[in-house]
Amino acid sequence: GFYKVSFWGYNLPNYISAKNNAHPNYAVFLDDKKTLTIEDMENILVKIVELSRTLKSSYDEKTLNYITDYLYELIQAFNKFYNNNNILNEQNEDIKETYIALVKSVYSISKKLLDVLAIEEVEKM
Repeated sequence: GFYKVSFWGYNLPNYISAKNNAHPNYAVFLDDKKTLTIEDMENILVKIVELSRTLKSSYDEKTLNYITDYLYELIQAFNKFYNNNNILNEQNEDIKETYIALVKSVYSISKKLLDVLAIEEVEKM
């Protein structure tokens, strides 16, 4: 019925997204994966919404350590996600496109923050 088509109410993804002030679609997507723990989901959401606060704190206090810590934590959360999901071999094209968008977002954020830190991007690892 209607409940299955238009779910409304409390569930874990809605709670996590509300707690972290992130769009519920992020949490629902991560919950649908069934490969991430609640902690993994929350860590990725926290990193998504922390960027502007991190940049503001770094600017206000005239220090780069907030950016380096943020970048380290973002990459750490992303690596955990990447290791748990075979992005290129994902059969569902919608999920695959979402994975690729996430990779592009993390890459873009990382590249911009490396520029702020005056660190050149590494071509190969």
